Amino acid sequence: MKLKDITEAIKRKRVVKKGKPYVKFTSDREGYKIVNDNGHRTEVKMPYAEIRKRAKAGKRAARKRKGKQSAINAMRKRSMKMHTW
Repeated sequence: MKLKDITEAIKRKRVVKKGKPYVKFTSDREGYKIVNDNGHRTEVKMPYAEIRKRAKAGKRAARKRKGKQSAINAMRKRSMKMHTW
């Protein structure tokens, strides 16, 4: 067993969607995804076709997001003014 296999794990990330907090589970292993089987999460190797489609979709999403980035930053700036710490 390699050290790389030991250090890779399912990671948790707190995200906010529509004002509600959620916990998002991701894998830091290259080419793997998380499958939720009735509350039991496991890492599953993605088929090559899915990896290719995800890469293509990610590039398209990045292009679409780039045009809206100034509006996103303006909304974030307004939100940060409301939430002064």
